[in-house]
Amino acid sequence: MKKSPPVSSVKVPFLGLALLTFCIFAGCTTPESRWETDFDTALAKAQMRHKNIFLLFTGTAWDSISEDLLFSIFNTQEFKKGAGKNYVLLHIDVPDIPTALNREKAAETFRLAVNMGVRAAPTALLVTETGRPFAFLPITTETKTAQNVLDLIKAERPREKKINRLYGKIQKTQGSKKAEYIDAFIETVPERFHITLNDLFIRIIETDPENKSGLLGKYKLRMASENAARAFHAGTLDNELNELLILINEKNLLSPSQIQDAYYQLAYFAVNSGKISQDEAVTYLRQAYNAVPDSAAAAHILDIIESLAGDRLPAGNASFTGSLPPNEADSAPAVKD
Repeated sequence: MKKSPPVSSVKVPFLGLALLTFCIFAGCTTPESRWETDFDTALAKAQMRHKNIFLLFTGTAWDSISEDLLFSIFNTQEFKKGAGKNYVLLHIDVPDIPTALNREKAAETFRLAVNMGVRAAPTALLVTETGRPFAFLPITTETKTAQNVLDLIKAERPREKKINRLYGKIQKTQGSKKAEYIDAFIETVPERFHITLNDLFIRIIETDPENKSGLLGKYKLRMASENAARAFHAGTLDNELNELLILINEKNLLSPSQIQDAYYQLAYFAVNSGKISQDEAVTYLRQAYNAVPDSAAAAHILDIIESLAGDRLPAGNASFTGSLPPNEADSAPAVKD
């Protein structure tokens, strides 16, 4: 007499079919399509899987647009599956600090957003597996579907491929060549994120102290400028001005356009912090102008000089801010990546 198979042997296939059917209609969440909510956890996951991170900042407690886009785009299976194939998904919701239950945690989240160059919510970024933002995805009123955001990600693929290649080169090289690859990496990252790259500025200085790459002056000036800006905003500006002067007077370190930039910043920070008079600021600005009289920034400097000397507002679109228009002659050296 033929025995019937055990009950469990006929139930398992049925159960598997039932689960499969449920997933198809209900949309099961896979590890790739799940949102992480902790930065360090997402970073560890990205490094383990060798993926970059799609980082979404929202403010659902104080921004209705964030809430709407989460529902209509970012929490849909179409988006999570589409983006989750290539990225670790990280969602950071920035709370309203005054009303937050844990104000310390809320302040920490806010600092993370600021350090990532976030200026509003919602903001979507692409971030390397080492935690460096390299692309800003413009979420606008025209961003209405998951496919719209996936297209924004796709548009950043060329930059992402270059970033990944340069990161690999940085790990494999030493000395001045390494400094050149770090510089190329920095210049590939949009300016708005350079605040997150100070450690790379320092690495160039430490990697190539003999200046074989020709980049030492560029990054010593960047560091001095960052230090002066931080001290200026904190109201503690003092030795940072001397740091700029020392760089200017260091032989064969700065290019003429870098000297122009250094004198300009010296004038700006010193006069706006009350360390020097307007006449002394004009003296520094004249030295800035004379460094490269035919540069793209020279006309701007000249108008500032005339406005300070004549005690009037600058003409046209000129304004005495902490940075000059970029000089094309001072662009980064070409590096094959």
